[in-house]
Amino acid sequence: MSSQRSLDDSSSDTPNHRSGADPNEFPTGLTTSCNTPVSASLAIAVAFIDTHAAESLSAGTIASVANLSMWESQRQFLAHFGVTPLQYVRQLRLEGVRAELGPPTPGTDVRIIARRWGFAHLGRFTNTYFDHFGEAPVRSN
Repeated sequence: MSSQRSLDDSSSDTPNHRSGADPNEFPTGLTTSCNTPVSASLAIAVAFIDTHAAESLSAGTIASVANLSMWESQRQFLAHFGVTPLQYVRQLRLEGVRAELGPPTPGTDVRIIARRWGFAHLGRFTNTYFDHFGEAPVRSN
């Protein structure tokens, strides 16, 4: 498997956070922190992450897909979002889990949803989710 993937290479069972309505839409909580336009390379990296959020992603793969060095990729993410590429991935995954959990309903299996979004260790996921949202995953709105 090549470390460089096509943006069109998405699986129908892979979660995707974006609505598709606005190509410049960024996931909730991940707004750009500066007024400069997002570079084409950064837009490619963000689109790739969005399409492959639940997969195992490395900083190197993200940089490679966007034709950036790892240093430049990290610099651009920090400048525009205030987080590294992998922190961006984690936040996107957390937002995806929260959106999928929706209102608490009987039969909602947090473990299945968390795993679908790439969180393999339920205990670490629960702690990360609580740190990010201030609530346990089962109490999401």
